Amino acid sequence: MSDDNRNCEVCQKSAPLQCSACKAAFYCTVEHQKQHWKEHKAPCKRTRQIREPHSWSLGLDKEGEKYEWFTDCYRLKLDDDYALRGELNG
Repeated sequence: MSDDNRNCEVCQKSAPLQCSACKAAFYCTVEHQKQHWKEHKAPCKRTRQIREPHSWSLGLDKEGEKYEWFTDCYRLKLDDDYALRGELNG
């Protein structure tokens, strides 16, 4: 994000401070961040929920584990497709 878009949510001045939770709001001082918290709390929570990993991916830390998981999902989808068409053997 360019510095041009980093304006304080309260006074629109240049804002070197960023909300540490959602990373989407900027402030020129800690006082302005505290002042704006009641208004920022709900959108902050929504933004954090969007950015958090989905529960299905928790525990799949290694790249190989994710690949295996997606491969298994794809195979199950293919089995379902074959079953729906009546082409599944076994």
